[in-house]
Amino acid sequence: MIKNRLIDYYRKESRHNHLSLEGLPGNEEGLPQWEAATAWRQYHEEELARERAEEMLRFDQVLHTFNLSLQLLERACPRHRDTREMLVQAACVLAREQDLLAYVKRYKQLPLQELSRATRLSRKVLKRGRAYILALTLILTHSEFTHLRSLFSLPPPAACSAGPTDMSKTPAGSSRGGDPR
Repeated sequence: MIKNRLIDYYRKESRHNHLSLEGLPGNEEGLPQWEAATAWRQYHEEELARERAEEMLRFDQVLHTFNLSLQLLERACPRHRDTREMLVQAACVLAREQDLLAYVKRYKQLPLQELSRATRLSRKVLKRGRAYILALTLILTHSEFTHLRSLFSLPPPAACSAGPTDMSKTPAGSSRGGDPR
């Protein structure tokens, strides 16, 4: 199949008047090495794009089981970096704590009171970031969402499964809320 794609690519490109680079060594089909390398690179890029599209479709299906959508998630994404980092840490705690994760899977909602105690974030912050936390937790707990994990710049699953659950300070080290003066 790959060989046929390379042949098709070569035929498609031969219709265009390109400069002939005759002194280049070729492979067994008679293609110059640079053309074969370009065809392979294009093939890998297309495969990666296809894998990402399939992963997004699977993620969208999982989101629908939680009454969420990609459009809602886009609107729910926090605009401030410190808030986003706090919600990522809350999602890590949720993914790490098996009893909280079981609650999420069973009831399809956040255990606000328990998560608030575990993260020391207010219920108001957790409630506002509900969709974002649920989406991140799904990405962290499903190993099939590797491209999404890299897109959200999430820590690897092993990093989320270790470390303290005390979040009395933001990742930047300053205390939450108000004017830092």
